[in-house]
Amino acid sequence: MKRDQFIREEDWENYLSILSSKVNSGFVIEEKNDKLPFTVLSKENRKVNHNFNLLLCCITLGLWLFVWAYLYYSSNKKRKILVAIDEDGKTFVENCF
Repeated sequence: MKRDQFIREEDWENYLSILSSKVNSGFVIEEKNDKLPFTVLSKENRKVNHNFNLLLCCITLGLWLFVWAYLYYSSNKKRKILVAIDEDGKTFVENCF
């Protein structure tokens, strides 16, 4: 793979290790550019088991409702992150909006 000469080998290895750890944790590569280098990763929404949460809400007399609401709203967001190497050679991870 041909890269520009300004990227050091250890910086490239650090970039690839962070990228592989994100892919192993469930992220999917949406866009990749090895010339600049950057990669955009996304993670799909989690599914909420509403039947189980309703049962827990009934057992705890409604206290589980707050947790259920948090799970519902946090699971609806599709997460996107950017993994890239800046001009100093440092690898960074940033949330995309």
